[in-house]
Amino acid sequence: MIQSLQSMGFRPVTPQGSYFLITDISDFKNKMPDLPGAADEPYDRRFVKWMIKNKGLVAIPMSIFFSLPHQKFFDHYIRFCFVKDESTLRTMDQKLQKWKAELTP
Repeated sequence: MIQSLQSMGFRPVTPQGSYFLITDISDFKNKMPDLPGAADEPYDRRFVKWMIKNKGLVAIPMSIFFSLPHQKFFDHYIRFCFVKDESTLRTMDQKLQKWKAELTP
């Protein structure tokens, strides 16, 4: 999962023990700044909605775990759950590789 995300430009924060993998989406924030959604909606929420709709990949925006004044500090992180069976993880990898191919000129 970590290698798949890294190959796409995500920057995973490798956990020591968890069912979740947090990844930094700052590079996407720079490449895709104008995602649909309200201007005051944190970027991670807009990114996750876009990713679900357009790529069929589901993650949790990290800003939802913080109070309103602190959300801006976490709007470039999303969280994937990796307590999944192997076939689900393979499907995720396939979707990431397809997305990567779409970005490669």
